[in-house]
Amino acid sequence: MEHYKPLTGFKILELATFLAAPSCTKLLSDLGADVIKVEKESGDTFRHFGPTFKMPAQEDHNPAFDLMNGGKRSIIINMKSEEGMKAFFDLLDSADAFVTNVREGALKRLGCDYDSLKDRFPRLVMARITAYGDKGPRAAEPGYDAAAFWAASGFLLDQRMMVPGTPNYPVSSPQGMGDVFAGSLLANGILSALLARERTGKGDYITSSIYGAAIWGLGVMILSDEEHHQYTWPKGRYDPGTTPYQCKDGRWVAYVIPQHERYFPGVIKAFGALEFLDDPRFIKVWDANRNKETYVKRFEELAAQMTADELSARLREQDVPNTILNTYHGINQDEQAIVNGFIQEHTFPDGEKCMMTLPSVRSRSAGDPHTTVGPLLAADTVDVLRELGYSDERIEELAKSSAIGVRKS
Repeated sequence: MEHYKPLTGFKILELATFLAAPSCTKLLSDLGADVIKVEKESGDTFRHFGPTFKMPAQEDHNPAFDLMNGGKRSIIINMKSEEGMKAFFDLLDSADAFVTNVREGALKRLGCDYDSLKDRFPRLVMARITAYGDKGPRAAEPGYDAAAFWAASGFLLDQRMMVPGTPNYPVSSPQGMGDVFAGSLLANGILSALLARERTGKGDYITSSIYGAAIWGLGVMILSDEEHHQYTWPKGRYDPGTTPYQCKDGRWVAYVIPQHERYFPGVIKAFGALEFLDDPRFIKVWDANRNKETYVKRFEELAAQMTADELSARLREQDVPNTILNTYHGINQDEQAIVNGFIQEHTFPDGEKCMMTLPSVRSRSAGDPHTTVGPLLAADTVDVLRELGYSDERIEELAKSSAIGVRKS
């Protein structure tokens, strides 16, 4: 079958660092867009981030950078140079979308905020990601997902497991997940704007924020915590909610039953607590919630007599949604993740390999995505400018004046 990527022919200009906005353009690149990554002389700071998580950050072996930048092209432009800005605006004139996470004040100083661009480039879709949103007292603040997504949203405090007699510290936040979620929402907005432009001929200004993405994603929890719903966070082990059970092999199993009356009899049978069948304390969800400590303690005793595989299989026999709790490391060997291509073997230019995740969206016409290597810094400056009609002599002049950066072979 011949594959065709839906964004083939679209050009996306990225002026961004770290994760949120680059994760957005990575999605667009996987869909076929030509993503040109504009960098400063030292490159995107994320090129050097790997050692934070004990990963290499070398030119020919940079897993963290490849994860969010594979398939893009890199060009160095000196945004403080008049000639550099001329080249940048020439790029904008050829682009379908401009994606950035630069703060509004800096964009205005460069003449690259939307109000400065919209009349000059009326078909351009500009997309900007912020930490806390466009308005309000925190609009100008910088932010990463550890603060703007996990901490500000309530997750770190309200997802604690409350254990009497212990400090009950806030949970530790994942790194990058909130950025990727916010970037995915931004990509959705860009695609909608490009579709609308095909009908109207007009560009648009699309925004997304890390904080706003967290509030959207945690909407069920935020709703549940309204006072009149009487469902409070954080929770203890015997409070209503999903409760994992540790088995005799040390692993944990969690079942999830959004329809209590439908699934709970099967849960009782899977654990072997047959004395609870038809017990009025557990038939209705409200009664079961009030008596949760009773059945959880019994399930704990019974789970400790089975392996995780055994308990999970027994729950599946009863058609109860469940899973064995995984680890980050476990994903690397998980058949379900591998067979679906959610994680693939990735080969670096130096020949080293690792397992690397990919976006989960799939298109039959586009074919399955594959991991790609991120661009070397300034590797594409000459080619990109040639495509704009710049002569080799002009490119050389710009390089000598430090308006652009050209990779030396």
